[in-house]
Amino acid sequence: MGDRKGKKFGVPLLMRCIDVSGELAGNIGGFCLLIMSLIICYGVLMRYVFGSPSIWVTEFSVYLCIAVGFIGASYTLKNNEHFAITIVVERLSPRKHKILKIVTDIMGIVYSLVFVWKGIDMVIFSYTFGDTSEGLLAIPLWIPELLVPIGGVLLLLQFLNRVAQEFIGGQHLPKPEL
Repeated sequence: MGDRKGKKFGVPLLMRCIDVSGELAGNIGGFCLLIMSLIICYGVLMRYVFGSPSIWVTEFSVYLCIAVGFIGASYTLKNNEHFAITIVVERLSPRKHKILKIVTDIMGIVYSLVFVWKGIDMVIFSYTFGDTSEGLLAIPLWIPELLVPIGGVLLLLQFLNRVAQEFIGGQHLPKPEL
């Protein structure tokens, strides 16, 4: 018990917080997926069983789908569950493999920074000009567009965490409990 306790407290707090944010993002993405599925089922039921289509189902399901993708990306990266082709990487020496991981994670950091920057630009533009959705709901577009920079920040944090883990010896943090 003492050994486990020592390892738990030896992990930098910031890195654990980033992992918890990734887990939370995964839970939020999963919840959005559930709600999206229920909304779509409702829309199908209303359209084909009762002959009364709902005008809001498509718009909300699209926003929820965007949330699943942007918010869930950090969870996917955190758990190494993203799509990867490893045929070349598997043949590298451990040292070259580590270097490649660090280089690709740094590229991910740069990508995430651009993602956040351009996402914020998009939100500011939509807010400034009062852009709304074209549907009858006329939702201010800056609200769903916030998912882009928020997802970018979460992704950026996970990339930073991965680089930090490589520099502290490849130690992977224990899975946080929510």
